[in-house]
Amino acid sequence: MPRSTGKGDVWKRSVGFVLRLRVSPKDVMSCIDAVNAVNAGMQGMSLSSVISRGIAITLHTLRSEKILPDRDGFEYNDMIAPYTNLTRVEKIKTGHEIVMQRQRDEATDAPQPHLHRAEPKLSDAEKRQRTRMFNRIRELEMRKEADPLNWKPEHEREYSKLRKEAQAW
Repeated sequence: MPRSTGKGDVWKRSVGFVLRLRVSPKDVMSCIDAVNAVNAGMQGMSLSSVISRGIAITLHTLRSEKILPDRDGFEYNDMIAPYTNLTRVEKIKTGHEIVMQRQRDEATDAPQPHLHRAEPKLSDAEKRQRTRMFNRIRELEMRKEADPLNWKPEHEREYSKLRKEAQAW
């Protein structure tokens, strides 16, 4: 319900969720860069406002580049249901799994997820082929990093070929 400040202007309730989340320093800096890149910052903005605006700018860019679908909102309730109807035990379990996965990724120095344009559904055979290809790329990257002296030209050729194929996905 709108509320008045007594000065004739009306404030409307904002749409969306108020979330408490942890943002890495690198992502904070990227949000600041995004806001500054489009001159969307204002004097006295809070850090949470900068983060919110940086995320909005980034998502708008991803939608305009067709990396993310531009949804009309009819799917909203179905999409958020798995994340909002959790019991406390489910939330703790999920949070624990996320933390453990991040620690495993950091320990193995796993590459960050890559953004891919939305594609039609893949068959099971295509999914397996794609998984094998990305696993092989990771294996080659680890080999190159772990033992650069034994990195051979045929490894480089295979790696380059697989990276080009991966970009086509």
